[in-house]
Amino acid sequence: MKSDSKKPLNILVVEDDPLNRTLLEGLLSKTSINIDKLILAESLEAAVNHLNEYPCDIILLDLNLPDSEGLNTLISIAECGNDAAIVIITGEHDDDVGLKAVTQGAQEYLVKGLYDAYILGKSITYAIERKQAETQLQKKENQYRTLVENLPQRILLKDKNSVFISCNESYAQGLGMTSEEIIGKTDYDIYSKKSADKYRASDEEVMKSRNRVDYAIVADENGRILHVTKTPVINEKNELVGVLCIFEDVTKQKQAEKEAKQAYEELQETHEKLKGVQSQIIQNEKLASIGQLAAGVAHEINNPMGFVSSNFETLQSYVKKFQSLFDVYSEFVKDAKSEGGKKLLDKVEEIEELREDTQIDFVIEDIEGLFSDMQEGLERITNIVQNLRDFSRIDQRGDLAEYDLNDGIRSTLLVARNEIKYDAKVKTDFSEVPLILCNSGQINQVFLNILINAAQAIKSQEKKKKGIVTIKTYAEDEDVICEITDDGPGIPPDKMSKIFDPFFTTKAPGKGTGLGLSVSHDIIVNKHKGTLLVDSAIGEGTKFTIRLPIKCEATEETDEIQNSEEVSEAIC
Repeated sequence: MKSDSKKPLNILVVEDDPLNRTLLEGLLSKTSINIDKLILAESLEAAVNHLNEYPCDIILLDLNLPDSEGLNTLISIAECGNDAAIVIITGEHDDDVGLKAVTQGAQEYLVKGLYDAYILGKSITYAIERKQAETQLQKKENQYRTLVENLPQRILLKDKNSVFISCNESYAQGLGMTSEEIIGKTDYDIYSKKSADKYRASDEEVMKSRNRVDYAIVADENGRILHVTKTPVINEKNELVGVLCIFEDVTKQKQAEKEAKQAYEELQETHEKLKGVQSQIIQNEKLASIGQLAAGVAHEINNPMGFVSSNFETLQSYVKKFQSLFDVYSEFVKDAKSEGGKKLLDKVEEIEELREDTQIDFVIEDIEGLFSDMQEGLERITNIVQNLRDFSRIDQRGDLAEYDLNDGIRSTLLVARNEIKYDAKVKTDFSEVPLILCNSGQINQVFLNILINAAQAIKSQEKKKKGIVTIKTYAEDEDVICEITDDGPGIPPDKMSKIFDPFFTTKAPGKGTGLGLSVSHDIIVNKHKGTLLVDSAIGEGTKFTIRLPIKCEATEETDEIQNSEEVSEAIC
């Protein structure tokens, strides 16, 4: 017997009529089916006993047996739990019986006397294939149901009339009911009319638009929040058949979002407080720098004040001389009007002598120089006081303006002149650089910190000869650069990584706060989006490179002024 089947089949024939059994055996031998075993059973009991002990691939079943009749025979065989495909062999030429048999678990049916070996073989092959397909489908359905039943989300399926036709256990348990109790009900059977009206309206919206709808509801008096997703169910004919509803408890998520928002607001508040503290630290460091320079600045002011004061004393003596000359002149005029003659000539001689004694001609010539010196002295005092005021000014958020790097360095050098001049000479190499937008007071403070550090580093060497501090400015790409180089002792390699740390200092106690370079780094890098680099070699000196962007970027601190007319006309 030829076979085109990959697997030999175990076939059970359940037939009480010997003639029909013989006929089936003969037809089977003529098919292309590869038969491993052929088992014959004359009753339902014999068939069930065999199936309980041995598996079969295909059952050829007569419905009417001595101990069973009709579809009950099929049901009994199907309940054995065997995975065998079933082909009904019926003597009744009734399609209804065959169709009912197929719905009860059979895969195919044949009418006795109306089939041959070819039809029998095809029916067996088809029955096995259909059984395998049904088994796979059932397996997938079981997997799908297991998945749906174990989802934490509540799932409900409604028909197009919003009648409940299926739900998972999560949905049923949420209502304190069973799935069987829910099927066939509507929202109005379970929820209040107000809620049911809302749910029905959303169903109608989904069915009308054929689009998904999402919304949130408060589920109970405990404030639980459910996120509801409703999706239209469309069949293969593009017909709307229902609505799939998924309810997800998002109470914890919403609570977490609320807590995260609260934490963010607290973080923002803390951030604002820290910015205030940081601003105060910067201001304190600035004031500390001013305090450190106070004696030197006082000396710088005393110099011009000294010669201004001296000039005032000289002017007072000059005024007395003018007054004595004017007194004699007044008497002369009076006598000229009343007497004349020789007495007038005596008065003229007296005036000439007085003019010579008081050196009036020299006084007149010297007055112009005195006033010029006084004006210069007062201008120097004004510049020093102005620069001090700029450095001690409390910086405000968004206090940005156009700034000339070279002018800022000149201003800083004027303030720090007395602190530097005894220990170092300053050489400048200024290039023409574009204006930038920045906080001028903060940038000047950076220059002041670095210049004072350079002077103090040079002083620590105790050289007889003054050191050199070189300041160079230039523009490169989108930045302006300032390089400040000293020929001091340099920074030890083990200290290089710490110089920008707050409160780190190599100076003796009481000689420094340890905040100067830390504040400088914050001003350049964080507040102005620039870079502050240091390069140092022991015995050769140190170079600080300050790089600031020409075009500023909008940051949190500059947002408030970006919309102002002044800034819109500025560089950035």
